[in-house]
Amino acid sequence: MKMNIFVLMAAISYINCISLSFAMSPKKTAAPQHSSIDTSITEKIWVMSSDGKKSCSPLETESLDRGMQELKIAQVEVFESKKATDGNMHAQGCGMPSGSVNAYLILRSDLPKVLALRKYKEAPKTFK
Repeated sequence: MKMNIFVLMAAISYINCISLSFAMSPKKTAAPQHSSIDTSITEKIWVMSSDGKKSCSPLETESLDRGMQELKIAQVEVFESKKATDGNMHAQGCGMPSGSVNAYLILRSDLPKVLALRKYKEAPKTFK
């Protein structure tokens, strides 16, 4: 009789464990539907152009504002701008290009307008 009660208690405990683990398991839901929005409309990228700075030269370089005005005339919205370097190694000598650039954050969809100006190029993916 004691053995039957033990087996009965073990069976009830096992059933409770199974039902508890089933209740606690994550519910499967339908996968979220991805919209078919063209990301090129909203994706932002950096473009850059040389600012003309030369090593050892006290001459003024092209300002960020001048580039922003040029892009505005081309009907390109600029979200951010900054002075940066092109990330390449340059010869260190007076009068040599320093690699200093003006960089502008724009919509990817505006890239053809910017490239048509023949002065700008898309910044490398690693540019920040």
